[in-house]
Amino acid sequence: PTPAVTSNAVLEALHALQDKATSLEKDRRDLQARLELAESALQSAHAELSNLGRQYDQAQQRHTVELSDVRKEVQETVSMLKERQEQTIRELASKHSAEMERARRSEEALRSRWLEDQSSVASAVSSLQPAAAAGEAERR
Repeated sequence: PTPAVTSNAVLEALHALQDKATSLEKDRRDLQARLELAESALQSAHAELSNLGRQYDQAQQRHTVELSDVRKEVQETVSMLKERQEQTIRELASKHSAEMERARRSEEALRSRWLEDQSSVASAVSSLQPAAAAGEAERR
C-alpha cells in the first residue's frame, strides 16, 4: 500500500472515530439529560410523598381530635340523659308519694265519715226504737 492510500485509510478511520466519538458524546449528553430528568422526577416524587405524609399525619391528628370531641359530646349527652332520668324518677316518686298521702287522707276522711254515719244511724235507730215498740204494741 502506498503512503497516500494508508494516509486516506487513516484519515477515514480517524473521521469514523471522530464521528463515533461525536455520536457517543451526543448519547452521553442525552443520557445525562435523561438522568437529570429522572433525578428531578424522583425528587418531585419524594417531595410529593413527604407532602402526602404530612397531610396524612394532619388528617390523622384532626380525626383523633374530632373523635375525642365526639366521645366527649357522647359522654356529656349520656351524663345529661342520666341526670334527666334521675330527675324524672325523683319527680315521679315525689308525685307518687304526694298522691299516696292524698289517698291515705281521703281514705281516713271517708272512714271517719262512715263511722260518723254509722253512729248517726245507730242513734236514729235508738231514738226510733221506743216509737217502733209503741207502734207494735198499738198494732197488737
